[in-house]
Amino acid sequence: MPKLQVFIVSTRPGRVGLPVAEWFIERARQHGGFEIEVVDLAEVPSGVHG
Repeated sequence: MPKLQVFIVSTRPGRVGLPVAEWFIERARQHGGFEIEVVDLAEVPSGVHG
């Protein structure tokens, strides 16, 4: 099964990317043709963003 990676790149408080990604991920799950992997940069340890 193909892997679909969804990247949430906004890290600011009140970010809009998260609800948009959640909407998209739900549609991808309904499709059923992908293994879904979510990468949220707000949760990735890095010294680059706050």
